[in-house]
Amino acid sequence: MHTHIIQFSKKTICQDDYIREEMFYDSHEIDYSQECRDDSEKEYVMDLLCLSLKGCCTRQGHVFTYNGGCQNILNEWGNDIKKKVDNLRENNINKLSTREDIRSSLDDPLKINVFFHGKDWRPYLHRSDEFLDFLVNLNPGEKFYIGNILDCHI
Repeated sequence: MHTHIIQFSKKTICQDDYIREEMFYDSHEIDYSQECRDDSEKEYVMDLLCLSLKGCCTRQGHVFTYNGGCQNILNEWGNDIKKKVDNLRENNINKLSTREDIRSSLDDPLKINVFFHGKDWRPYLHRSDEFLDFLVNLNPGEKFYIGNILDCHI
């Protein structure tokens, strides 16, 4: 499956500290990673992230400002999980697609299917649940920064 890795931090990330494709050569999660084709691909991924945050952040270039208001995303996330668990039945719990659907809801509340790499998390990758945990611990007005964005296949 094709996806991206978004590097982020509460501090500005200088280019020397950008994630690079060779950092993930030994990863068991990723088949390959590579630099994005061009800046427009990175812009697209950052726009997608901003849209998925539903007004909780504003973006100016690689700088995101947290506006607060993640409670709506958390409520939607909880309701989505509850609905899927409530639909579990004896005749569908053994189906891989049912379990994968629930796992996806748990791991990716933003539903954007990307990995996140926090500057202090090396070498681990996380889904949007961990990124959301980072976000809700920010105060309104605090900034976070996007470093590099890699194209990858898992």
